Amino acid sequence: MKEIDIIIFAGQSNMQGQAEGRYLDGAVCGAYEYRYLTDSLQPLTDPVGENIRADGSEGYPPLTSGVPLQQWLADNALGQACYGNACLAPAACAAVHAATGREVLAIHAAKGSTEIHQWLPGTDGYAALLRKVKAGIRKAGETHTVRSVSLMWLQGESDSIFHCTRETYAERLVALGEAFAAEFGLAHFGIIRVGHFCKTDWDEGIIAAQEDVCASHPLFTMLTRLTAELEQDPANMNPDVGGHFGAVGLEKLGRAAGEALAAII
Repeated sequence: MKEIDIIIFAGQSNMQGQAEGRYLDGAVCGAYEYRYLTDSLQPLTDPVGENIRADGSEGYPPLTSGVPLQQWLADNALGQACYGNACLAPAACAAVHAATGREVLAIHAAKGSTEIHQWLPGTDGYAALLRKVKAGIRKAGETHTVRSVSLMWLQGESDSIFHCTRETYAERLVALGEAFAAEFGLAHFGIIRVGHFCKTDWDEGIIAAQEDVCASHPLFTMLTRLTAELEQDPANMNPDVGGHFGAVGLEKLGRAAGEALAAII
């Protein structure tokens, strides 16, 4: 059987994808997305992700359906790229495939407006992510030899909003990574360093915590710090939703993270 590398895309809205449009025309060569609701591997293309409730059933559709935001957030545990547009997963997987020559499977498990404690063991977010990831690994194993399981994490904006301390965020990040390693053999927890969403010292605390963990724990790797550069240019941002990367920015961010992960795996 062919070898395949699995990449889990987890975090909040910038990982879920909240772009104003798409950058992808067609499917990514050599890449698939695992769809939990149909238990299938599909060609990787926009929009990535699924709207899934905490009980594993199909959730509310993207926000363009008219469902109030708070209702959508309360009832969905995982979310598809907002508005049916871009996220960074296709660019990341394309970069990994180009570098390794191996097929890649994306498992998208992200949800906007989440704090890190909402992903820890015992929460709906953790249970939903775990259920989807384990099912995806099993499904991939039916047709491929799974060579590696890695995760890309882009999250922390909400923790800055709610004033999570550097020390607390770091402790929770380590707890999350170690839980994933124990549950499904995660080999690499790659961090896309969070940007300056609030533009306050609380942003700096989250950024520092992510740097601390990558410097001190062998499971964690800093994949890219490109957010700090991209957020300086409006061309990379969603002009309609402040603090969120647009299609152009997500493509750049995904490609950089994918190239860094490929060098590791």
